[in-house]
Amino acid sequence: MYMNKNLGVKVKQSLGFRLFTAFACVLIVVLSVYTTCSIMRERKEVKKDLMREGEMLAGLLAYYSKAGVFAENIDLLKTAAESITIQKDISRVSIYNAGLKALYVFNKMPPEKQDKEDVYLKKMISGDLTSAKSFKVIETRKAFDFLKPVVLESFHQKEEALFFDKKDLVKKETVIGYVRIVLDKSSYRTEIVSILLNNIAIAFIFILSGIVIVYLAVKKFTKPLATLTEHMRLFGTGKYVEKAPVESMDEIGKLAEAFNAMIENLRKRESELRQAQKMEALGRFARGIAHDFNNILATIQGIVYILKKKLEGYSSVIQYPEQIQNSLVKMQNLIKGLLRFSKTQAIYFQPADINKIINKLIPFLKDLAGDTVNIETSLSEDPLITMADELQIEQVFINLCTNARDAMPEGGLFTIKTESFNVDNEYALKHPLTKPGRYILISATDTGTGMNGEIKEKIFEPFFTTKADSKGIGLGLSIVYGIIEQHKGYIDVDTELGKGTVFKIFLPLMEKK
Repeated sequence: MYMNKNLGVKVKQSLGFRLFTAFACVLIVVLSVYTTCSIMRERKEVKKDLMREGEMLAGLLAYYSKAGVFAENIDLLKTAAESITIQKDISRVSIYNAGLKALYVFNKMPPEKQDKEDVYLKKMISGDLTSAKSFKVIETRKAFDFLKPVVLESFHQKEEALFFDKKDLVKKETVIGYVRIVLDKSSYRTEIVSILLNNIAIAFIFILSGIVIVYLAVKKFTKPLATLTEHMRLFGTGKYVEKAPVESMDEIGKLAEAFNAMIENLRKRESELRQAQKMEALGRFARGIAHDFNNILATIQGIVYILKKKLEGYSSVIQYPEQIQNSLVKMQNLIKGLLRFSKTQAIYFQPADINKIINKLIPFLKDLAGDTVNIETSLSEDPLITMADELQIEQVFINLCTNARDAMPEGGLFTIKTESFNVDNEYALKHPLTKPGRYILISATDTGTGMNGEIKEKIFEPFFTTKADSKGIGLGLSIVYGIIEQHKGYIDVDTELGKGTVFKIFLPLMEKK
């Protein structure tokens, strides 16, 4: 019972229910008003037609009964009234002389008492019915009463016309009697009821159809919102959430796009935070052990030197101290990488032209890449100045070139491109690692094997590598990431398995003053 109550409250509070209720109420009110107006209009038209019919019948009866009224001939009156009495709704036809004496009466209903009828007729006439055009109708609860005078018209000359030989004729109307037609309301009421039922049925069909259409429209409108709400709820619980589907380009579609961008932004920020935490932990570790390791390595190196001196004449065993020496060199390089990665080495920032650094480094990079890898550059014609430590930036290009060479074991092309780039709000929204501003964009592209999504997510992690043990320890790209971060820049990677890799580096551009 409690769950059902909560469910009802949630339904009532939902946007879809409120929209549906609002539109349904508006629809019902509009159709109700329209139906009421339609019924009143049709009722008025039916009544107007009935009035027109009664007036026409009364007029015809008054015209054809003139001779009968004048002569008070019942047969003539009966003949004049026959065409009227056969009408469906006629309940009474009466013809009177000027003194309201009934000359002819046709009555389908029980006859009224004469005294009451006389009083009723006098009230109806009341001096109003004095010309051929006069007409009177009174509506009662059960019928419509139509009363019209029977008028004789005569023409005569004015008295002065006799003296001046004029032929001006004057028409004179004399009321010689009255006709009364009573139309029963039963057919009228039946037609009104029919109109009422038809309009109510039509209104009900329209309301039902409208409610169904409104329900489907509201459901279609709120479905993306419900989906987006569910994605937000899942995201709030910390669960992995796919991107919300963008089903339209209206405000809801834009909201879904903004939500997807927010999710992507938060995920990248979380990844960036995890990366920073790992780097900080590794830095503390490196700073803690680097000094002791160097002392230990110096001791071992001294001992190896003594061994090599003493074993110079023993060619069969001299290789072993040399292997130890090579391992010591690798260990020293590892310690240097750790120190560089932990940011303990001094960094000297000064204005530096990225294009000049690349041009100076190209010969070394070509030797590093080997004969099977071609290196091409596409550098901006304008100087691209940024605050940088040149040695650190050189290390970035060396590490990227090494990574590209190892990704192209059978040879390929490594391209370095530089340009100025403006990061606007729209670009920053789609690429959360960047911030709006002017940047130097360095694109390092290789035609190597590329990476899948799983490897791409881990390439900047310390000691992560897909190479053989003899080719690296997995610090190259981590060092690149750390250096670019120290220079207040950003690095992103665009790669696909089998289609090569593009590293995009954003460094703040110093504007000319």
